Amino acid sequence: MTDKVLVTGGCGFIGANLVRMLLDKGQQVAVFDNLSKGNRDYIDGLDITFIEGDIRDPDALGSALADANRVVHLAAFGSVVESVEDPQMNFEMNVVGTFNVLNQAVRHNIRKLVFSSTGGALIGDAIPPVNEQSLPKPISPYGAGKLCAEAYCHAFSKSYGINTSTGS
Repeated sequence: MTDKVLVTGGCGFIGANLVRMLLDKGQQVAVFDNLSKGNRDYIDGLDITFIEGDIRDPDALGSALADANRVVHLAAFGSVVESVEDPQMNFEMNVVGTFNVLNQAVRHNIRKLVFSSTGGALIGDAIPPVNEQSLPKPISPYGAGKLCAEAYCHAFSKSYGINTSTGS
């Protein structure tokens, strides 16, 4: 297996900038993106492997992870407003999609996974000051989905030994 990081959502603004940083550090990078929100032009000309696929498709994810050993999971349904308008799609992308990434990581013996969360998973209408010990109170489907995904990251870390990092 090569030493390669798979970036889900790598054609988004944050993902494309992260891909450049990883390349600058000498990393081999693969990008997995369904291009529903991202733009292939953001990574055009970079020395990466591009895989067009959706995190809701476990088989496509499995193929993308076959030669990777780390994952940075940025793919998401990222709009709070859109999550209120379409909570089902938000759940499918942010919860089911993250579950698929974690489950396929286990199947492919990936030991390191970074998950991009949001302050909305914790803060919501919580009473300040807010920190990691505060009771989470998300106020949107987006925040709730990211909170659920954080819980799955923690559970997979404890159950399967994946080193997961979550951050917003």
